[in-house]
Amino acid sequence: MAKQLTDDPTRMSKEAFFARIDEAERQIERGEYTVQMPGESVTDMLKRCGYAV
Repeated sequence: MAKQLTDDPTRMSKEAFFARIDEAERQIERGEYTVQMPGESVTDMLKRCGYAV
């Protein structure tokens, strides 16, 4: 069981997790975010942001 937990490629340390949150908060402060409009699908939001979906 312990081997399974250490082999998980999505696992991150507590410090790395909170560092990602801190960076996301700085991005929001800089206005670097996108809001999904009411009734808008994720696909429509991505298309609106310029992604080829």
